[in-house]
Amino acid sequence: MKNRKIYGVVVLYNPNISETINNINSYVSELDKLYIIDNSEKENYTRLENYITINKNIEYTWLGENKGIAKALNVGKNKAINEEADYFLTIDQDSSFKNNFREMINWLINNELLLEKVAIISPIHNLKEKNIKTKNKLEEKEIVMTSGNILNLNLIKNIGDFNEDFFIDEVDHEFCYRIREKGYKILCLNDIELNHKLGNLKNYKFFSVTNHNYIRRYYITRNRLYMIKRFPELKKKYIIKNFSDFFKIILFEKNKIKKIKYFFKGIDDFYKNKKGKLVEGV
Repeated sequence: MKNRKIYGVVVLYNPNISETINNINSYVSELDKLYIIDNSEKENYTRLENYITINKNIEYTWLGENKGIAKALNVGKNKAINEEADYFLTIDQDSSFKNNFREMINWLINNELLLEKVAIISPIHNLKEKNIKTKNKLEEKEIVMTSGNILNLNLIKNIGDFNEDFFIDEVDHEFCYRIREKGYKILCLNDIELNHKLGNLKNYKFFSVTNHNYIRRYYITRNRLYMIKRFPELKKKYIIKNFSDFFKIILFEKNKIKKIKYFFKGIDDFYKNKKGKLVEGV
């Protein structure tokens, strides 16, 4: 993989700057360029200026407001394509590699001939921050979370952009299903570990509860219905997910009334064909 250009994007939203910098340090040195795309309500350049000055391969862009994860990913991805990058890391501000991002790059270098039909290389997502034991080093996946993935831009050009109509939730899954529609593969390297914080996740013996806020609950519910419309084969899976989440809200979560209200607003807005960012009061 000689002379291949590896770029990346980290998406910010009202970040804890010191934690974000620590996370970026786990991968930035391995990239030819890192785009910081900032979705925050206020610009964070001055808080990052010294760090960006030291790391010459970082380019900062503030979008002026929260335009959604899909928009931020597209801005970074399309910049990388315009600069003729070959591979592209997508990562969240709360994610960091467990001292092994170099190994992920080495795998690309040593296996590039195997990647003709591989659109995404993913790490294993360590949500509980403890050791994860896996049987197979390499595993094909149906879907993966966005954070920590390396996109093969030669193939991603044929997929198009991340779906900005979704704004946030299901953006990653919708993109993965389009990838598979094209006949491309998604591979997970199970010995590459990404530490990733998933909101207020609480684990019980047989299930987990995410405790997403009411706005996220709106997007999750609405966008799952758009997923069913776009991919009818997912109907049973996503209906079960929505019913399951509804009962978890009632039984285990806080702020139940508001979350239930926005759960049903998500359903209502789907039938009204509303997409993109939630505008409250409309």
